[in-house]
Amino acid sequence: PYPAWLQIDLEEPVELDRIHVFPYWGNGRYYRYTVEVSEDAKTWRQVADLSENIAPATPKGDNHRFTPKSARYVRVNMLYHSLNRGVHLVEVQVFPAE
Repeated sequence: PYPAWLQIDLEEPVELDRIHVFPYWGNGRYYRYTVEVSEDAKTWRQVADLSENIAPATPKGDNHRFTPKSARYVRVNMLYHSLNRGVHLVEVQVFPAE
């Protein structure tokens, strides 16, 4: 149930500029969440804020672009689901800066 989070360890710092989040979709459901990055898993920098989102989730997911940041860890903080207390992530893609 929300709130819940998923943390990804990239095993070494990488310069990132895009994270693509795919929450589960269907039945008009929407999710509210934030995405943060960190080099040490202690100090976090927010790179995406959907904490006020009301747009239904789709199979295309949510593509978040941001100014390049060095990070070893990525965390998706699931804050709300419009249909029930469970939160669902299908996939999270992390992209190095080009």
